[in-house]
Amino acid sequence: MFFKRASLVLSIALWSFTAGADSFELKPQVEVDSQGILLDQIVNGKNVERLFNILLAPAPAWGETRIFKKVELTQLLAKVAPSIATNEFVGAPEVRISRLSRKLEEKELTKMLLLKLQPKGGAEKNGVLELRLTGWKPVPIPVDPIEVRILSQPGSGLVGNSMVRFEIMSGEDLIGTYSAFLKARLLKEVWVARTAIKRGATLDVADLEKEERDVINSREPAWVGRTGDPSCRAAENIPAGGIVYARSVQQRPVVQRGQRVQAVATDGLLSVSVQAETLEEGMPDQIIRARNLKTRKEIRGKVINEDTIQILF
Repeated sequence: MFFKRASLVLSIALWSFTAGADSFELKPQVEVDSQGILLDQIVNGKNVERLFNILLAPAPAWGETRIFKKVELTQLLAKVAPSIATNEFVGAPEVRISRLSRKLEEKELTKMLLLKLQPKGGAEKNGVLELRLTGWKPVPIPVDPIEVRILSQPGSGLVGNSMVRFEIMSGEDLIGTYSAFLKARLLKEVWVARTAIKRGATLDVADLEKEERDVINSREPAWVGRTGDPSCRAAENIPAGGIVYARSVQQRPVVQRGQRVQAVATDGLLSVSVQAETLEEGMPDQIIRARNLKTRKEIRGKVINEDTIQILF
């Protein structure tokens, strides 16, 4: 009698071990990344590690939930891993599967927008952009890599206070379209007048220094020449502390109004020159008016140097 009972207990134990090996306890709810739905993610058990990387189905699209019942999972497993002998899925009657998510915080988004909005050509040429978001509330995004795509920004370019529209993508999935209010600075080293500079003053006497300024709202390019150049002059009055813009500096005229110059006309190898009087000042390559001193007729010529212009026909 003892041996019969012992044999029965052993049979039940062996059956339980076999059933446990071939049964998977289904979880009621799981989250997965873009790699897909893996068997070891949706079941519990002592031997789950042997199920590692068995792909059942693609991951659900962002924002969607897929539901698999036990029968469906049994059919899927028979297709993708027929070598695993399974009697049944136990546990929850079905599993709800959604995408694993995290929060997109302000700091991370700011860095991503900086990469997209930094002016082309490098920081040395165009300045260093600084951004600060206002009113941004963290939003859920996938744990997978994401990309920010700019949709629109102010037509005249980024300014101190701007709103930018963008979308967040994860692979082919559109995570969402958002708007953000930005406070921006574009820091750049520019020439600044230490003291007021009058129109016409040459740069060899102008008091200038390099200074880092926020030029985000400047629509004019800054002057990028060198100081101490007597061939350049101020084209307009520049106040003390003012940025020296490209429009503020021009090359100093090499011919003055009322000056006598040689006016040269060329035709192939033939060259003729006459004495002329300039009617306006001019810089190299500039077209000016002059008067032929012999015929008293007005002519137009391109300034070549301080005593020569080339007649234009």
